[in-house]
Amino acid sequence: MSLDAKIERMIKFMEEDTKQRLDVIIKKSKEQADLISQQLSITETKKAEAEIERELKEAKQELQVKESGQLNASRLEVLRVRDQIIQQCLDKCKEQMKQIKNYPEVMKKLVMQGASQLVSNEIVVQVCGGDEALFATLQKDLERQGIKSSLHEKKLNKEDHIGGLNIYSSDRKILIENTFTKRLMLSYKKMSPEVSARLFEDHSSLW
Repeated sequence: MSLDAKIERMIKFMEEDTKQRLDVIIKKSKEQADLISQQLSITETKKAEAEIERELKEAKQELQVKESGQLNASRLEVLRVRDQIIQQCLDKCKEQMKQIKNYPEVMKKLVMQGASQLVSNEIVVQVCGGDEALFATLQKDLERQGIKSSLHEKKLNKEDHIGGLNIYSSDRKILIENTFTKRLMLSYKKMSPEVSARLFEDHSSLW
Protein backbone atom coordinates (compact mmCIF):
# COMPACT_ATOMS: atom_id res chain seq x y z
CA MET A 1 0.00 0.00 0.00
CA SER A 2 1.32 3.34 -1.02
CA LEU A 3 1.96 6.16 1.42
CA ASP A 4 -0.84 8.29 -0.07
CA ALA A 5 -3.33 5.46 0.38
CA LYS A 6 -2.27 4.98 4.00
CA ILE A 7 -2.69 8.71 4.68
CA GLU A 8 -6.10 8.77 3.02
CA ARG A 9 -7.16 5.73 5.00
CA MET A 10 -5.97 7.33 8.24
CA ILE A 11 -7.83 10.56 7.44
CA LYS A 12 -11.02 8.61 6.73
CA PHE A 13 -10.64 6.71 10.00
CA MET A 14 -10.15 9.96 11.89
CA GLU A 15 -13.18 11.51 10.19
CA GLU A 16 -15.37 8.52 11.11
CA ASP A 17 -14.07 8.52 14.67
CA THR A 18 -14.65 12.27 14.96
CA LYS A 19 -18.18 11.87 13.56
CA GLN A 20 -18.96 9.12 16.06
CA ARG A 21 -17.63 11.20 18.91
CA LEU A 22 -19.65 14.21 17.70
CA ASP A 23 -22.77 12.03 17.47
CA VAL A 24 -22.22 10.87 21.08
CA ILE A 25 -21.63 14.44 22.25
CA ILE A 26 -24.70 15.71 20.39
CA LYS A 27 -26.83 12.88 21.77
CA LYS A 28 -25.65 13.53 25.33
CA SER A 29 -26.12 17.25 24.86
CA LYS A 30 -29.68 16.71 23.66
CA GLU A 31 -30.38 14.38 26.56
CA GLN A 32 -28.89 16.90 28.99
CA ALA A 33 -30.83 19.71 27.34
CA ASP A 34 -34.07 17.72 27.55
CA LEU A 35 -33.38 16.95 31.23
CA ILE A 36 -32.65 20.59 32.01
CA SER A 37 -35.76 21.62 30.07
CA GLN A 38 -37.88 19.18 32.07
CA GLN A 39 -36.36 20.37 35.33
CA LEU A 40 -36.94 23.97 34.36
CA SER A 41 -40.51 23.14 33.35
CA ILE A 42 -41.16 21.42 36.67
CA THR A 43 -39.55 24.29 38.59
CA GLU A 44 -41.50 26.91 36.65
CA THR A 45 -44.70 24.93 37.09
CA LYS A 46 -44.12 24.68 40.82
CA LYS A 47 -43.32 28.39 40.98
CA ALA A 48 -46.49 29.17 39.05
CA GLU A 49 -48.56 26.89 41.27
CA ALA A 50 -47.06 28.47 44.41
CA GLU A 51 -47.78 31.96 43.04
CA ILE A 52 -51.36 31.02 42.18
CA GLU A 53 -51.83 29.46 45.64
CA ARG A 54 -50.42 32.60 47.29
CA GLU A 55 -52.71 34.86 45.26
CA LEU A 56 -55.72 32.68 46.02
CA LYS A 57 -54.85 32.75 49.73
CA GLU A 58 -54.50 36.53 49.69
CA ALA A 59 -57.76 36.90 47.77
CA LYS A 60 -59.52 34.63 50.27
CA GLN A 61 -58.14 36.60 53.22
CA GLU A 62 -59.13 39.88 51.57
CA LEU A 63 -62.64 38.53 50.96
CA GLN A 64 -62.91 37.33 54.56
CA VAL A 65 -61.79 40.74 55.84
CA LYS A 66 -64.28 42.46 53.54
CA GLU A 67 -67.12 40.14 54.57
CA SER A 68 -66.22 40.59 58.23
CA GLY A 69 -66.20 44.37 57.80
CA GLN A 70 -69.57 44.30 56.05
CA LEU A 71 -71.01 42.02 58.73
CA ASN A 72 -69.71 44.26 61.51
CA ALA A 73 -71.08 47.32 59.73
CA SER A 74 -74.46 45.59 59.40
CA ARG A 75 -74.44 44.64 63.06
CA LEU A 76 -73.56 48.19 64.09
CA GLU A 77 -76.36 49.55 61.92
CA VAL A 78 -78.81 47.04 63.41
CA LEU A 79 -77.68 47.98 66.93
CA ARG A 80 -78.05 51.68 66.09
CA VAL A 81 -81.59 51.16 64.83
CA ARG A 82 -82.33 48.88 67.79
CA ASP A 83 -81.16 51.53 70.28
CA GLN A 84 -83.16 54.14 68.39
CA ILE A 85 -86.34 52.06 68.66
CA ILE A 86 -85.75 51.41 72.37
CA GLN A 87 -85.17 55.13 72.96
CA GLN A 88 -88.43 55.90 71.15
CA CYS A 89 -90.23 53.45 73.45
CA LEU A 90 -88.63 55.04 76.52
CA ASP A 91 -89.54 58.53 75.29
CA LYS A 92 -93.14 57.42 74.80
CA CYS A 93 -93.18 56.00 78.34
CA LYS A 94 -91.84 59.31 79.66
CA GLU A 95 -94.58 61.25 77.87
CA GLN A 96 -97.22 58.98 79.40
CA MET A 97 -95.66 59.37 82.86
CA LYS A 98 -95.93 63.15 82.53
CA GLN A 99 -99.69 62.75 82.18
CA ILE A 100 -100.15 60.71 85.36
CA LYS A 101 -103.40 61.69 87.11
CA ASN A 102 -102.83 60.47 90.68
CA TYR A 103 -99.47 62.21 91.14
CA PRO A 104 -99.96 63.16 94.84
CA GLU A 105 -100.79 59.57 95.74
CA VAL A 106 -97.79 58.30 93.79
CA MET A 107 -95.49 60.79 95.55
CA LYS A 108 -96.73 59.63 98.93
CA LYS A 109 -96.09 55.99 98.04
CA LEU A 110 -92.59 56.84 96.83
CA VAL A 111 -91.81 58.61 100.11
CA MET A 112 -93.19 55.71 102.17
CA GLN A 113 -91.21 53.23 100.12
CA GLY A 114 -88.00 55.24 100.53
CA ALA A 115 -88.49 55.57 104.29
CA SER A 116 -89.09 51.83 104.49
CA GLN A 117 -85.87 51.10 102.59
CA LEU A 118 -83.92 53.43 104.89
CA VAL A 119 -85.58 51.84 107.93
CA SER A 120 -85.92 55.33 109.36
CA ASN A 121 -88.74 57.61 110.49
CA GLU A 122 -86.66 60.73 109.88
CA ILE A 123 -85.92 61.57 106.25
CA VAL A 124 -84.95 64.44 103.96
CA VAL A 125 -86.96 64.68 100.74
CA GLN A 126 -85.67 66.29 97.54
CA VAL A 127 -88.53 67.13 95.18
CA CYS A 128 -88.67 68.41 91.62
CA GLY A 129 -88.97 72.12 91.08
CA GLY A 130 -92.68 73.05 91.22
CA ASP A 131 -93.64 70.17 93.56
CA GLU A 132 -92.83 72.01 96.81
CA ALA A 133 -96.46 72.93 97.57
CA LEU A 134 -97.63 69.41 96.78
CA PHE A 135 -95.08 67.91 99.12
CA ALA A 136 -96.07 70.38 101.86
CA THR A 137 -99.60 68.93 101.75
CA LEU A 138 -98.15 65.43 102.09
CA GLN A 139 -95.97 66.22 105.10
CA LYS A 140 -98.90 66.32 107.55
CA ASP A 141 -100.18 62.99 106.30
CA LEU A 142 -96.68 61.53 106.65
CA GLU A 143 -96.40 62.86 110.22
CA ARG A 144 -99.66 61.13 111.11
CA GLN A 145 -98.02 57.90 109.95
CA GLY A 146 -94.96 58.53 112.12
CA ILE A 147 -92.62 59.82 109.40
CA LYS A 148 -90.84 63.09 110.10
CA SER A 149 -89.70 64.72 106.87
CA SER A 150 -87.85 67.88 105.91
CA LEU A 151 -87.43 69.42 102.48
CA HIS A 152 -84.04 69.42 100.77
CA GLU A 153 -82.92 72.93 99.80
CA LYS A 154 -81.92 71.87 96.28
CA LYS A 155 -84.61 70.99 93.76
CA LEU A 156 -84.51 68.42 90.98
CA ASN A 157 -84.99 69.45 87.35
CA LYS A 158 -88.42 68.18 86.37
CA GLU A 159 -87.50 68.09 82.69
CA ASP A 160 -84.78 65.56 83.47
CA HIS A 161 -86.60 63.54 86.12
CA ILE A 162 -90.25 63.92 84.90
CA GLY A 163 -91.49 63.63 88.48
CA GLY A 164 -90.97 61.76 91.72
CA LEU A 165 -88.33 62.55 94.33
CA ASN A 166 -85.15 61.52 96.14
CA ILE A 167 -85.14 60.42 99.77
CA TYR A 168 -82.10 60.90 102.01
CA SER A 169 -81.39 59.60 105.46
CA SER A 170 -81.49 62.32 108.11
CA ASP A 171 -77.67 62.67 107.94
CA ARG A 172 -77.88 62.69 104.11
CA LYS A 173 -75.33 59.90 103.79
CA ILE A 174 -77.76 57.42 102.21
CA LEU A 175 -79.78 58.21 99.09
CA ILE A 176 -82.82 56.44 97.65
CA GLU A 177 -83.51 57.63 94.10
CA ASN A 178 -87.25 57.49 93.46
CA THR A 179 -87.61 59.84 90.51
CA PHE A 180 -89.76 58.69 87.59
CA THR A 181 -86.77 58.57 85.26
CA LYS A 182 -84.80 56.41 87.68
CA ARG A 183 -87.73 54.05 88.22
CA LEU A 184 -88.32 53.83 84.48
CA MET A 185 -84.70 52.88 83.78
CA LEU A 186 -84.68 50.34 86.60
CA SER A 187 -87.83 48.77 85.15
CA TYR A 188 -86.37 48.75 81.67
CA LYS A 189 -83.13 47.16 82.90
CA LYS A 190 -85.13 44.44 84.60
CA MET A 191 -87.38 43.86 81.59
CA SER A 192 -84.86 44.47 78.79
CA PRO A 193 -84.53 40.75 77.82
CA GLU A 194 -88.29 40.48 77.47
CA VAL A 195 -88.54 43.82 75.67
CA SER A 196 -85.78 42.86 73.23
CA ALA A 197 -87.35 39.46 72.59
CA ARG A 198 -90.68 41.07 71.70
CA LEU A 199 -89.29 43.89 69.57
CA PHE A 200 -86.39 42.13 67.84
CA GLU A 201 -87.16 38.43 67.94
CA ASP A 202 -86.57 37.85 64.21
CA HIS A 203 -83.13 39.49 64.24
CA SER A 204 -81.67 38.35 67.56
CA SER A 205 -78.77 36.60 65.75
CA LEU A 206 -77.38 39.96 64.64
CA TRP A 207 -76.32 40.91 68.14
